[in-house]
Amino acid sequence: MRKDISFPAGAGAATVSSLLRSCPSMDVRHPRDVLSAPGIAPQEKRAILASWASDMFAVESRPNLRLYPEAKEPVFL
Repeated sequence: MRKDISFPAGAGAATVSSLLRSCPSMDVRHPRDVLSAPGIAPQEKRAILASWASDMFAVESRPNLRLYPEAKEPVFL
């Protein structure tokens, strides 16, 4: 099942938003936007995309848990 990718609202959002503060005029809502952003360093792009990927598997009622595909039980962050 694929979720729509958008700016995360979970625990990683604070880190991601701090990385994007350097480019406040950017409208970053999709991985393509992150990859094509000229004002973000490669390691920052990697951190943003990793945060989004992690948030895709967040358990809605427990934001500190991730349920990855084919995992038998959730993983604590």
